[in-house]
Amino acid sequence: MNKMISLIAMLLSVVPASADLTLTLSVEPRAALPGIPPTLRVIAKNGGNASAAMPATVALRVVPPDGQPFLAFASPRTGSVAARFSHAADLVLTLASGEQRELTFWSSPENPPWFHADAQLFQPGTYTLQLIADDTLRRSSGSDVAPVSVTPTVTSNSVTFTVQTPTGEDAAVYQLLKELPDKAFWPVALANTIWSTYPNSGYTQWAVPELGASMTAEEKIAVLQAAIGKNPSSTIANWYRYTLAYVETNRCHQLTDQGKIDLAVDASDEARKLLNEVLKSSSDPDLRGKAEQLLSFGVRTRDQIIAAHSLVTGHPVEEITAEVDCGEDLADGSRRIYFGYRNLTAHDWLLPVGENNKITPPPFDQGQPTRFLTGGVHDLAFSIVTSKPEITWHLDKTNLVVKVRDVPKCTQ
Repeated sequence: MNKMISLIAMLLSVVPASADLTLTLSVEPRAALPGIPPTLRVIAKNGGNASAAMPATVALRVVPPDGQPFLAFASPRTGSVAARFSHAADLVLTLASGEQRELTFWSSPENPPWFHADAQLFQPGTYTLQLIADDTLRRSSGSDVAPVSVTPTVTSNSVTFTVQTPTGEDAAVYQLLKELPDKAFWPVALANTIWSTYPNSGYTQWAVPELGASMTAEEKIAVLQAAIGKNPSSTIANWYRYTLAYVETNRCHQLTDQGKIDLAVDASDEARKLLNEVLKSSSDPDLRGKAEQLLSFGVRTRDQIIAAHSLVTGHPVEEITAEVDCGEDLADGSRRIYFGYRNLTAHDWLLPVGENNKITPPPFDQGQPTRFLTGGVHDLAFSIVTSKPEITWHLDKTNLVVKVRDVPKCTQ
């Protein structure tokens, strides 16, 4: 009952839409091949003296090169013409007096808006576009949608967008696109064919091969770097940079678990550079928000990487540990045992032969390093030839006991 009363109170307290609310629409890019959507950027402004509520539901009114105006389908799955501003998690967006806010319909490869969903927008020509915002625009399909002649609460300015006439390889891809029974999902259906058969087509900037679970991080990075190299629009390029940063961040975490500290730091630094580029150049508030979140909670400093590895391995952060790598059988029956070490600190360390760096049984000095370089794991740092059944390397706070005959043979 209390929840119902709160809901009724919220609905009754909503400030009605005002004539002082304005939407300023722009598109980027202004022209593209059929099936490649622009990003619709919107500035919502309240020029009045009181707070006003922006309608949450919005549709795209299209005037084609010839023919009747129509409302474009916003979803290929539901057949709906109505959408919501991508930033709006709440039912109502209220703007204070004089407030201006960036909104967007983000044309990323995973979130295609109208131009992906409505085949009426695939034909070459110049279209006039206008946003209409009105809560009477029901988000259902078919005959339930509001007619084109609806009088909207808020309308944007009109802008033009040109669907280009494909030539060369683009024309060949466009023919494949037109032959698909479901054109809305052409990037998924045609990406591999486009990249392998028509690598010089402008469609490659949008239809990128799927980054499958079986692909290595290096393979995903190569695909995304190639996609950026296709010179897509700035919005799509920044989307690829964000996705690339996400892959590099995951790669950093994997390398951290493996103890490859230097490589993990390199991956984290690359992710940070990519995300800072997104924050610097993207005009999309949604994408900037995603980049800020990944930068804050996903990207690690060197000290954070070392600490994370310590949690996985149980090694204290400020600790140098000995490791045994492999062994070789010698003709006289003895074995050559190869050792390495792990330095997870941020500094090189000097540990002279003594209580904190010795081999037993004696002699204590059997060629082990006394300078321990930072950077994680250092394999094959030195070797010992021995006929003894067991030797121990006492290093820093750890004692590595080696059963000589149990050490696996070196493979190289």
